[in-house]
Amino acid sequence: MLNINEFKIEITKRENAENNIVALVTIEYDTMRVKGFRIIKKIEAGTGEIVHWVAPPQYYNKIRKKYGTLFFMPKFLWKKLEERILAKYLTG
Repeated sequence: MLNINEFKIEITKRENAENNIVALVTIEYDTMRVKGFRIIKKIEAGTGEIVHWVAPPQYYNKIRKKYGTLFFMPKFLWKKLEERILAKYLTG
């Protein structure tokens, strides 16, 4: 089983965050490297609370239509990975 704590997480913050994407994330594990995870910021309507979440990589075709990449892992592992990424982003 994957050990999320062994993942190396690299975060590149974006100074002029357009489209609410505030950072790009690269994850390395053993010989695998996955680039293009995004940390997205949203301000909740009504409460004004700032919420962050992590989105997996996506790609665009020739006419700029977005497609999600094939990315899967058990939901509990994804939640742990998302927590680690957000903790590093918010403390860092």
